[in-house]
Amino acid sequence: MATDPEAILKRYDRLYEQQQVDRAVWQELAEYILPRKSNITTKRTPGAKQTTRLYDSTAVRANELLAASMQGALTSAAVKWFRLKLRQQELNEDPEVAAWLDACTDRMYLAFTQSNLSSELQEVYLDLGGFGTGCVIEEERNPNSPTFSGFIFHSLPVGTYVIAEDAEGRVDTVLREVVLSARAAVAKWGAARVGERIRQTLEKKPDDLVTIIHAVYPREYTRGRTARNKPVASCYVHKDGKHLIAEGGFDTFPCMVPRWTKTSGEVYGRGPGHTALPDVRTLNRARELTLKAWAKAIDPPMKQRQDGVIGTAKLAPASLNTVVNMDDLAPIEFKARFDVGKIEEEQLRTAIRDVFYNSQLQLPNKTIMTATEVERVYELMQRILGPTLGRLEAELLNPLIERSFDLMLRRGALPEPPPAIYADGEIADIDIEYEGPLSRAQRSSDSQAIERTLQLALPIAQVDPEALDALDLTEVIRYAGQRHGIPPRVVRSEKQIAEIRSARETERQKVVQQEQMRGMAEMAGKTAPLVKALGPQALGLSAETSAA
Repeated sequence: MATDPEAILKRYDRLYEQQQVDRAVWQELAEYILPRKSNITTKRTPGAKQTTRLYDSTAVRANELLAASMQGALTSAAVKWFRLKLRQQELNEDPEVAAWLDACTDRMYLAFTQSNLSSELQEVYLDLGGFGTGCVIEEERNPNSPTFSGFIFHSLPVGTYVIAEDAEGRVDTVLREVVLSARAAVAKWGAARVGERIRQTLEKKPDDLVTIIHAVYPREYTRGRTARNKPVASCYVHKDGKHLIAEGGFDTFPCMVPRWTKTSGEVYGRGPGHTALPDVRTLNRARELTLKAWAKAIDPPMKQRQDGVIGTAKLAPASLNTVVNMDDLAPIEFKARFDVGKIEEEQLRTAIRDVFYNSQLQLPNKTIMTATEVERVYELMQRILGPTLGRLEAELLNPLIERSFDLMLRRGALPEPPPAIYADGEIADIDIEYEGPLSRAQRSSDSQAIERTLQLALPIAQVDPEALDALDLTEVIRYAGQRHGIPPRVVRSEKQIAEIRSARETERQKVVQQEQMRGMAEMAGKTAPLVKALGPQALGLSAETSAA
């Protein structure tokens, strides 16, 4: 069945209309928190000033610090922040399977570092703090290449896309505006596919902008291997010409749309920016009034008696005025309480920073910190961002890694899976374990319990060594290493441990047997002279028997 471009445009218009209230709020949030994105409802000329309403940048810096903290704690490019594992624990202990999982993780991480993922995720984190909603699209850099060519990510500015959810509250539909010049559109899709309206624009004004709607939504899967038969549709429609430019598809949904938190019955999220907005507006207004009061105090308005000044009053530095009376020209004195205003402003700034978790997410200003101190700071972050972290994993990180794994596996960019992981002809269920500092802090409670137990048990073991029999120390080491993110390939499996212990026991028994034989030989050597001195009668032998 052919795709109807008018139906796509009508759906976009309906979803856009439902977004009107959100757009008004986003515009206000952007003007105070993300001014470079404040062209949602107020369209500005490119290059125009974006901070005309901004008098205090506390909220801007607080949101940037929140985004940077989340980037460093969740998806830092400096560390491996995730690991693949199988749902069946016994398979994870298979050395061949563990090596394959590690190799897949390494290749995926390399593909991420070679892409623009880090910069685009930073934009998503900024949008989450400011607007409560973010969106990023993941595509292959060159899908027509015979081999895998890497990823490319696009962070969508808020207000340029609309979304819809499925029955389970997951975003499964994204329609976005793609604005580019007519010349660029023809270069991307070809003159034969862009439609008559764009071709006419190209002839007259090739640099004029055209708006194209890119619709990504689930379609009914039909048999076949062409792009038009894939489970997720990808259609480009010229908005003004109502012309279908291109139709394709994806095997998995390519859009990740995380929400900071969500109100029941709403589709778009709400973030710290919504909570801080009253304080941000109050501080901005207070700062504006303070600046005006400063101007009056520094360069106060003047008062003069009518006809008291001969000529026009001169207010330039070192100027002279001729007056009838010395009191005929004087400044108007204001008794503004700048100290009170300053106290109130600092209280508002502190409140805004607290809403954006600045005081809790910042590492202490110390030159040297112990590993325990750093771990405690990340543990505090986890307590604060725990609910949000769960939503981010479900709506951003899990879909991102799952789609990347699926795409690389289909394109032959991952090693050949070992036979052990196949179940009924398909790869066993693969889970994701996050290894970033914040994720490790979530699992730190078990490690801390083990550490405290060992600190208590070791002094006791010096008095009574058998007390350690209550602990399986091998399992303690394995479990603690897993909690702290040790790669599985460096941890021996139970089978390998059993083989090592069996070989060690065999070697020990050989040593014991050798010692026993050496002892018997030494005893025999010491006994022989005595037997010879006593003669055969000492051993109960007759002379004939001895002679024989």
